[in-house]
Amino acid sequence: MGKRNHGGGGQAKRFKSGVLIEPGQVGIYASCNRHKEGAAAKELKQLLNDRWKEYFPVEEETNEENEKEEESVEDAIKREIDEMNKQNQDAKNKEIVKEMSINCDSLIFIKTRRPIVPSKFVTQVCSELFESRAKNTRFLQKLTPIDASCNATETEFRKLAEKVFRGHFDNQESYSLNLIKRNFSIIDRDTFTSIVAELLPGHRLNYREPDKMINIFCFKNNIGMSVVNFNDYDKLCKFNLQQIFDRVNGLDGKEATEGAKQETGAE
Repeated sequence: MGKRNHGGGGQAKRFKSGVLIEPGQVGIYASCNRHKEGAAAKELKQLLNDRWKEYFPVEEETNEENEKEEESVEDAIKREIDEMNKQNQDAKNKEIVKEMSINCDSLIFIKTRRPIVPSKFVTQVCSELFESRAKNTRFLQKLTPIDASCNATETEFRKLAEKVFRGHFDNQESYSLNLIKRNFSIIDRDTFTSIVAELLPGHRLNYREPDKMINIFCFKNNIGMSVVNFNDYDKLCKFNLQQIFDRVNGLDGKEATEGAKQETGAE
């Protein structure tokens, strides 16, 4: 009796667990409709590549004219070759915008490098949508900027929060927490809240009208953070592109309500 062939070729499907986001990596999480993760990632990459040089202009290094005049032809050729080799190597090793295949339903993450500052980028691109009333994306929904990240332990989170809070909390500003957890159960909400309160003595927790919004995004083994002005966060519909478009165009809110149901699991 011959062997039965199960599963059409005998090869079991492999489960893709996705890459892990390493401590120190920064970028932007984006929610989207289920099964549209690939299309949403392409949209966000295109958006970043189209805008980042405009938002974060890089100053080119210049040499003084007298140094150029003294440089020999051979030295000039060698310098140009060295610069080309360095640029090619930098391009390979340090992509400014890179998709991370985290393999999570309705969620994508695009890693960024300097000079991009994710919180500033998200605020700017959402502000442009608000002013223009035109949306050039179909699949992207809520954007969450990550300016710094760490391993998912209380000790590392404390260090991360101290770093992120510098420059944002100087004059007793009040704050609120936007805590999102996906595939994460290492630290509970109360612990996050108590650590933040301990690190911000004299700053009041205010869920209604705070000065600052603290984003904390927990995914598997990683905790990411950013701080944004609450007025921007509130005016720009919590950085939800679809809801911004609906608000500024006076739509009935039905699409925004449906889109909100597809967002990541915010607590």
